[in-house]
Amino acid sequence: MAIAWNLWKNRNGVRHGEAPKSAATLISEAIHFVTAYQAIQDRPTMSASPLPPHWTPPVAGVFKANVDGAVFKDLSSAGIGVILRDDKGNVIGALSQRLYAPLGPLEAEAKAMEAAILFARDMGIHDIVLEGDSLQVSNFLKGSSSAPPTVANVLEGVLFHLQFFKSFCFSHIRRTGNKPAHLLA
Repeated sequence: MAIAWNLWKNRNGVRHGEAPKSAATLISEAIHFVTAYQAIQDRPTMSASPLPPHWTPPVAGVFKANVDGAVFKDLSSAGIGVILRDDKGNVIGALSQRLYAPLGPLEAEAKAMEAAILFARDMGIHDIVLEGDSLQVSNFLKGSSSAPPTVANVLEGVLFHLQFFKSFCFSHIRRTGNKPAHLLA
């Protein structure tokens, strides 16, 4: 597409009296344009292994919170679901909450992550893996992208509340592996 655009721009320049550019120059400019564009884009984090299709337990002594948000446009509301499990897969807590606000999908996911942090803290958990199916939320919390403006404050709050934990990490899972949290949402 960049080459086609550059050809079109060159043709218009020639029609308006500019000197034509060589094919090598046009291709070089197109490559430079694409490289510059890619350099300023947020890239999703790549994992060495594919995402697990199902839930996997955390390491011994750590708890995992699976998180999901759902949007109910017809009711102008959203739902959040959180499941806390230990390293053996035992459910130690669950949260299902309705938010009476017309949130979008990303906003619902961010609010669900915030609820998971507060719920885990209130349950007395100190070592946690936070796992959700929103790649945008996960990438921001891992520090690999900037937060969209609509959820920046909520996600900054999530990062603030992490100071109450001894250890934490974020994990992204496919939607099929996050079904229990989704059903709660």
